[in-house]
Amino acid sequence: MPLSLDASTVGAWLIGTAAAITAIVVIWRFVLAAVRGVRKAGHFFDDWFGEGERPGQSARPGVPERLARVESSLACMSDQVTQTAARVERVEAQVYPNGGSSLNDAVRRIEKRTTQQQPGAVLHQTFVNPGDLSGDLNE
Repeated sequence: MPLSLDASTVGAWLIGTAAAITAIVVIWRFVLAAVRGVRKAGHFFDDWFGEGERPGQSARPGVPERLARVESSLACMSDQVTQTAARVERVEAQVYPNGGSSLNDAVRRIEKRTTQQQPGAVLHQTFVNPGDLSGDLNE
């Protein structure tokens, strides 16, 4: 029995072939997307759990180990910040007047005493002639 190649048979074959090719392309793209997703998940798990040492590469710690390091560093930094804050408070207490015991009060007392000189007190000033500075100053 000979095959008849009329237009409807050829059209059906073309449509069937196109549908098969389309199905193959769609399945191929789905498989590629799944492979990429699995690869990305593998990278994520490698980063999360870390990797052991391999030839030519040192070991990489995982996320939990890195977070533990960060937390311990932050605890140390917190202690340092607390110590620094205490030191700043002590310095700040000396900068503002507090009734007599701060450095600010002492400077004000000294200034007041030096500006209130006794009547008849002589201020001593030394004037230097710029021409005298050519020689040794320790003479």
